[in-house]
Amino acid sequence: MLNVQITPIRFATYAKRLVDRLKTPALRGVIITGSFARGEAGPNADLDLWCFYHQEVVKPPYLPELPGVSIDLRCRTLEEYKHTLNGEREVVAPFFEQLVLYGDTPFILPEKESIRSGKQKLVKSIESRLSGSPSKKVYYEMLNEVMYLIRIERYLAISEYPLTISDMYATEKGETNRRLIECYSSCLLGEDLEDVRHVNGLLNHFIAKRK
Repeated sequence: MLNVQITPIRFATYAKRLVDRLKTPALRGVIITGSFARGEAGPNADLDLWCFYHQEVVKPPYLPELPGVSIDLRCRTLEEYKHTLNGEREVVAPFFEQLVLYGDTPFILPEKESIRSGKQKLVKSIESRLSGSPSKKVYYEMLNEVMYLIRIERYLAISEYPLTISDMYATEKGETNRRLIECYSSCLLGEDLEDVRHVNGLLNHFIAKRK
């Protein structure tokens, strides 16, 4: 975990407090996804938290705070979740990137054709934002999305989904992909995106190969 303020012990203590606060008879599962689940939460990372319920959502009035971290809480019944299944990143990534804190997981991996469709939709979204004047925050978001695209392309090609940046980099042969991974790694270490023109060029090259 790259957020130096959130040590493994501190995070484990927080996770226990979180589950105690959320636990009700209706609760099916509490799951963390994304960068915290991968152990790669950078200084600006949100905590992606999913709460699943058997029949009716019981939202807590408040959640324990994790200093310096925003919590993105998503509450769903099992039936509601089934109706949201598609091949987009928000559905596919949690299947691979999950840390179960309580109960069990209902995450389902969509069919590969659906995943391919969701992948192309994300490519077009990045292309659209690149055509404007992205802020550094938007560049970071696009780099994060490109990391998913690299991962999911690996899964679609050889049924492997590399979780960590180090695993991605060690097995990546494409020069543009490696340089994008390096840029994203710098962000995780808290470094600022100083040369946005360089990042812009890499992203445009990445997208152009997938149009």
